[in-house]
Amino acid sequence: MAEANAISDLQAVDFAVGGVIVGAYDGLRDDKPEAFRRFLNRPARDKIFRAENEDPPSLIRRIARHNPGKKKVPDLPVVAYYRSPGIVGNQNEKPVVLDVERHIDDTPRAMRLSSIPVTLSYSLLWCAWDKPTLDKITLAWFAYVAHRGRKYSRFSVPYRLGSEPIEIPASISVPREIQADNASGEQAEGRLWAARALVEVNTQVLYGREVQPVDEITALGQVRLI
Repeated sequence: MAEANAISDLQAVDFAVGGVIVGAYDGLRDDKPEAFRRFLNRPARDKIFRAENEDPPSLIRRIARHNPGKKKVPDLPVVAYYRSPGIVGNQNEKPVVLDVERHIDDTPRAMRLSSIPVTLSYSLLWCAWDKPTLDKITLAWFAYVAHRGRKYSRFSVPYRLGSEPIEIPASISVPREIQADNASGEQAEGRLWAARALVEVNTQVLYGREVQPVDEITALGQVRLI
């Protein structure tokens, strides 16, 4: 367990990964299947979710419970993602240690901040009521991250340390080799189609140990947590 007044934030990476997923569908236009068209027209918070390691039916039930006043069965497709517990260190890079100063209530506080290279594992789960829609939504993701030159598989993790923004580089490992597995249940139980893929993200996480008490670091993000 970290000592009191220590800083460690992996959620900043979670939000940034969510931003990449949003980007995969941002600006797309398609009229078929109709469910995919509706998905593209919905706001990000109603189609991309941070979730837990759960099976597709459990995810759908939980989304439905968090939409009071709406129909009990969510309008699919949706994309959910979660980070697997645990951290793998990058042996090829060494942590960078900085001595920084923050101001809390106009009082200067000194702290030592480390940027630690890590690999984090995420699972993406796509759910749809029909197979053509599932094909569309998964293909859009692979076409986006496998872009020639890795244009969209490289991104930044935004932090804010006091009033100073910090951008930490991150990237998806071998985006052209990501493979999705069938996560659909027995179709006799209902026409819920799903696919799941493992995505590894290389980045650096910030870990701070304070010389004097200081407030926690704040990660930026706009992805909905259900």
